[in-house]
Amino acid sequence: MKKIIAFLCVAMLLISLCACTPKLEGGQPDGEIKSNGGIAVQQGDWIYFINGSMPELAKDALSVTEQAAIYRMNTLDGSVEQVTSEKAFNMYVYGDKIFYTTPSSTNVHLKCVGIDAQGSKRLLTFDDSEFITYGEKGVAVATVGEIIYFDYETLTKKTFTSGTVTGMRLSQSYVYYYDQTKVGLKRINIETGIEETLCDENGMILYVDDTEAYFISVRVPYKLNANTLELTQISEALYKNLQLNYANRTIICLESDAETVGIFSQPIDNVAGQPVGEGGNKARLKLHTKEISAYCVDDNFIYFVEAETGDVYRMTYEGTDKTVLGKVDSVYSVDSMDVVGNMLFIHDSLESGKAYFVKTDGSGSLTVAVKTIEEEK
Repeated sequence: MKKIIAFLCVAMLLISLCACTPKLEGGQPDGEIKSNGGIAVQQGDWIYFINGSMPELAKDALSVTEQAAIYRMNTLDGSVEQVTSEKAFNMYVYGDKIFYTTPSSTNVHLKCVGIDAQGSKRLLTFDDSEFITYGEKGVAVATVGEIIYFDYETLTKKTFTSGTVTGMRLSQSYVYYYDQTKVGLKRINIETGIEETLCDENGMILYVDDTEAYFISVRVPYKLNANTLELTQISEALYKNLQLNYANRTIICLESDAETVGIFSQPIDNVAGQPVGEGGNKARLKLHTKEISAYCVDDNFIYFVEAETGDVYRMTYEGTDKTVLGKVDSVYSVDSMDVVGNMLFIHDSLESGKAYFVKTDGSGSLTVAVKTIEEEK
């Protein structure tokens, strides 16, 4: 009983603080969006970011502190304002709304709030072991036997029957997913609810649009034309810890074996079994020869933390123009990285879960995103 009463007190405090959040001025709901769906999002002249990683203990995750709350930064004058008192695992900015996932005592909530910190609304409560993904037009949550989809504009909900979903991505018109109890990559038409099985392979989904899907099955990369159902194996090499940049037609991956440690790039238009130069196949490139503890990408560069030194690097997709942007003290405590505009954001879970940022042109130093009174002194 005491635990329940204690939690209710915390919950009431959270509710009262959320209700009393002062209205923020400014924001550009029609501004260009960059790097959406990560720990930092730029909309026009404003960067919305999650201030550090989520605390491991439930009581800390429910506490009202600056850690892991959503903030925004004005890129013109560097000023920072708090948007939510609740902590967030992830977020997506659409127009004048921020969609995010926040913890409760037994599960998690999908919520939205205005970029002015007003109008907080809970959309769904689900188990923390279940799957959520953000798309351009809406957000989907895979619960027990169902996929629940919310449209960003109208907040209307659609429910689709599914199996045990362990991988999911959204295109404008479809929910792509795979069910761990069945064979095959599937997709559901968001408008009609019609489901189709696209191929008899399934695995981690890297990228989708209304026509193409890229995924990894048993560590092997594949490309699928979702309209013709043509399935192409991209490479015979086994990969792990992958990110795909569609604009650069490149898969980035890490290897930790003694002979192949480093970071590599793999063209997504290659065909497995064909030699370099045949059919347009290009060579796989080894971009860095030392172990990498964390990395992220944008359309122009790859950003990574070198495990041996803690140096934070920027380099091109060819492995050139390597620039040290800063240094982290504990290389394996970096649990998230995201680049927006000309800033790279880093979550360091060992340093009280703080968020840091650094300019991507190398002109500044690694800086705490939200400084306490002591740090400001």
